[in-house]
Amino acid sequence: MTDWYPFKLPKDWSDLIGYIEEHYGWWEEDIPPELKHLWGDFRFYRVAFDIFNQNFFSWGLPQDKEFILDSLKQYPDITGNWYGSRNIKLSWWYEDPSFVSELIQNNYSSYRNAPKKLRGNKSFALNAASINGAVLEFSPRVIRNDLEIASEALKTNPLSIHFLTKATRSLIDDSITDHCLKISKGSKEEIFKIKNKQVITNLFISCMNRSNSAQHLISPVGHFSEERTYPLNMDLDILLYAMDINPELITYIRMSELENLGKLLKEALGNNPFLNVERIQKVQTFLFETYIERTKDLDFLNPIETAGNAKRISGL
Repeated sequence: MTDWYPFKLPKDWSDLIGYIEEHYGWWEEDIPPELKHLWGDFRFYRVAFDIFNQNFFSWGLPQDKEFILDSLKQYPDITGNWYGSRNIKLSWWYEDPSFVSELIQNNYSSYRNAPKKLRGNKSFALNAASINGAVLEFSPRVIRNDLEIASEALKTNPLSIHFLTKATRSLIDDSITDHCLKISKGSKEEIFKIKNKQVITNLFISCMNRSNSAQHLISPVGHFSEERTYPLNMDLDILLYAMDINPELITYIRMSELENLGKLLKEALGNNPFLNVERIQKVQTFLFETYIERTKDLDFLNPIETAGNAKRISGL
């Protein structure tokens, strides 16, 4: 099952991956003694998320906020309820506004799992919309009808215009709605006018999540995957521009997708070496650095081989 992964896993990691696959849904109940040392190893968990392409825990995520916030970028569905239990404690939603803000910032899709009572609360919704207006997708009509919230949502994510009611949209300045509609219809010229890091990041995340509001910004032919959360399906020009504005967006690319990103960049250089060449080279550098960063704590890997693999994948 792990032969396709970017680097070779040690035997105990491969054995536990196989055990989870075989006993999916109740694997935590009786982990073989020789594999129990991997319980609680977040390095292993991150690789397993990638391999299983989802949350593989039988009774919910480890209740570690940092791990959840980091994993959420690439796997927005992990915050959903799991076999009747909550992956995000109710108390965190109500009592930790800083954590909730980071959830929405890292991937707004987590907002769908916020308690219904909070999603209908104006102050809670207004704060969420000020982080990423796409949360309106998961908001009740009374919130989407609120002019203050709607105006804030359009500032942080132009694609949120899809979630406004006609009545609310009619109350907003035409120049603002025209700008947002042009972006939602795929106008690169309009997108390239945006220099705000937060807005570009939010557009990127909407594309990555393959939101219906972002369909015109997604390549008509998927490069490598039709998965909902797959950044490489977005228009290449937009992807390069977004990473140019915010290099940290490469953290949304899964480890197993880094090689596909490298192929995409090399293909783009081969097709037209003068198109986006500086941006492509910058992303190649980010790709190299990201591969090194993500593998530096894996003591079972040979650093020299890792550097060579990073260089090959990035095309440097």
